[in-house]
Amino acid sequence: MFTLLSKAKLWVAGILAALFIGLLVKLWTTQSQLSVLKSQYDKQTAQIKSLEMTNATLEAETVNLKVSLAAEQQAVEQQSAIAAQFRRQAIDKKEVVRYVLKDNQCANQHLPNAVIEQLRK
Repeated sequence: MFTLLSKAKLWVAGILAALFIGLLVKLWTTQSQLSVLKSQYDKQTAQIKSLEMTNATLEAETVNLKVSLAAEQQAVEQQSAIAAQFRRQAIDKKEVVRYVLKDNQCANQHLPNAVIEQLRK
């Protein structure tokens, strides 16, 4: 009976040792998985920060481009206004030249006939 009790104790100790080793292996694999997950989390966090910085840079560039576009549009409008002013001045001067050509024979003598005809139109 003593032997049977000793064998039972050895079996129980063996089973407990196997369970303990199994738990240690499970703990080690879980720790390893946690380490991998932590590494992936850190990489994704770094990617998110990088994307946020890229987004901020692109938003700033968008603002700069909008400002540049507005400035260019204003410059185009100013150039159009100046061109319209020059056209009006040219038309006014053409009218003055027509008047001078019609009323002043002296001016007619110094210009070629083709120019005089063009201005009279």
